[in-house]
Amino acid sequence: MELELLDLENEYMDIEAHGFVHSCYNVLRAGFKGVNGTVCIIEEVANIMLSCTGYASDLTKCTTAVPSDMKAIIKTAAQMVTIGDNIMHLNTQLCVPDEDSSSSWLKNGLHCTKEVLLATMSLVRRMNIIIKLSAKLPTDTASCYLDATHKVVNACNAFVPNINSCIAHMTS
Repeated sequence: MELELLDLENEYMDIEAHGFVHSCYNVLRAGFKGVNGTVCIIEEVANIMLSCTGYASDLTKCTTAVPSDMKAIIKTAAQMVTIGDNIMHLNTQLCVPDEDSSSSWLKNGLHCTKEVLLATMSLVRRMNIIIKLSAKLPTDTASCYLDATHKVVNACNAFVPNINSCIAHMTS
């Protein structure tokens, strides 16, 4: 398992050495090593899901046609809800043990940890996409769309600080 995590670490370090994705990876890797950290990460995944579903609801209140620049952000938010759902239902989605296998509980647990980390990193990558795409929205985008998008971006930017704060409160 440590070798697999080391491979993952090298993969994510090559992408963005000091950016959003890398900082999230470091927090997630540390967080998934303990029960408190895992609980905090799962709670924050739920917050991101709520933000994305709220985004969809907020967009339905906008009265103008959806700008073409928004379509990729909307699609990414929908993907984030699906990934978050898989993480929230990890026992039936990501961590289903192989019925034909006589694998030990430890091997199954390590496999599950790896799958949840990969899914969470997939969520993080999509957060990064939303943050970057939102920064490129034209200044003439309707305020209804901008306001809704800023809520999601704020939730994405709060992901790591919220996990850190949660872990700090649980360990103090």
